[in-house]
Amino acid sequence: MWFTSVVSDGDIFYDGQQELYGCLRKHTVKIWIDLINTSHPIFFKSLIKEFHQGHQTYITARDRSETVALARELGMVPKVIGTDFSNRIVKTVNHALRTIELFIRVPKFDVALAFGGSTSIAVAKARIKPSVVFNDNDLIFTQATLAGRLETKIMARADHIIIPSTFPAQVLTRRGAKVESIHQFDGYKEDVYIADYEPDPDFPAKLPFSNFVVIRPEALFAAYVTQTRSIVPELVNALVANNANVVYLPRIEADLRHVELLRNDRHLFVPKQALHGLDLCWYSQAVLTGSGTFAREAACLGTTAVSFFPERLLAVDQHLVNEGKVLHSRSIEEIIEYVASSSQMDKGPNLERCKEVKRQVVSIVNVIFENLEG
Repeated sequence: MWFTSVVSDGDIFYDGQQELYGCLRKHTVKIWIDLINTSHPIFFKSLIKEFHQGHQTYITARDRSETVALARELGMVPKVIGTDFSNRIVKTVNHALRTIELFIRVPKFDVALAFGGSTSIAVAKARIKPSVVFNDNDLIFTQATLAGRLETKIMARADHIIIPSTFPAQVLTRRGAKVESIHQFDGYKEDVYIADYEPDPDFPAKLPFSNFVVIRPEALFAAYVTQTRSIVPELVNALVANNANVVYLPRIEADLRHVELLRNDRHLFVPKQALHGLDLCWYSQAVLTGSGTFAREAACLGTTAVSFFPERLLAVDQHLVNEGKVLHSRSIEEIIEYVASSSQMDKGPNLERCKEVKRQVVSIVNVIFENLEG
């Protein structure tokens, strides 16, 4: 038996579908989940419904990009604590302040669960509680700054670290992770929620055109990105000049400057509210993004995917490039040619593979939780 956990206010744990089975469990596990990025709501929503019945969840979220809006759209009611900044110094200070605020405001929990970041791990350590963290970003562990090294040392000391098999585990052990704390699965985090995905037939009505490509700019403010120049203005201009329709998804307000001169062009659409990322991938002709998650979602759905990430790729992304499922390039001409020549004949996810990946991940998590119950 499984249950779906829903939090109905900001300060109390709630569980769903209470039945006799839940009453007979040795111990109800109180799970704190911290959402810090846009892909996390859909990832954890997919996992939550697979937790053992009787487990309870409390959800917090960082106000970054569409994270909070997407969580609410999926039926979550997160307690919004903290925000994000593009300035790296302010970002570091804010990260520390948010950690303190979470320590003070999050109610008692048995285990902390998050995707990436050090915040939930630090709070769990301070509360003397176990932490479980997912990660698919090996590049973040190569940071050379003092703040970066400190953050990754904390990340590596999570009690359980769940990573794809293509993630080089040695980058974790170099930062102090114990081998026995590392759990690997064969696939990508995107497989976990694509396993549940069904296209929304009403989604195209939300857009002003039926044929389009999606563009999301680079996260130039990320700690592991050193590049300062975006290729988005040139890329959007080239696509519009070729009469391509573009759905543009800015990460932060400053990203709107990239398309300022085209704001009234009929080929450009900037959504005023968060749109479902998988539906965008499914209905688009191609997804062009400056970072990994969106490209992986498109690739796993069989949609033409381009990453113009400005640094060396994450190991998971390089694996998809090697398989021919993602193009990695910052050449405008190469990207335009690739999109124009790509075929959509094989579009569609391998759902059996996605479901098997999800089974692996759910099994890892539930075994960890079962050990907490005893």
